[in-house]
Amino acid sequence: MDDIYNPNQDVHIDRGTRKLVVKSSQDTTPILEQNKIFRNHIPEAQKGEFQRIAQIPLIALSKN
Repeated sequence: MDDIYNPNQDVHIDRGTRKLVVKSSQDTTPILEQNKIFRNHIPEAQKGEFQRIAQIPLIALSKN
């Protein structure tokens, strides 16, 4: 069964354990490509003492 609100999630019930299973996915290619660009120190990425180094894909932050 697909979640109509989030096409990147697959929700089903595991018949063996009778538990709800949610499988999430995200295309991280655009985020990783942008991180490659920022790794080469783009001046507008620097704000005072801080510099943007990378963006973390949301899928990496989701709780298992």
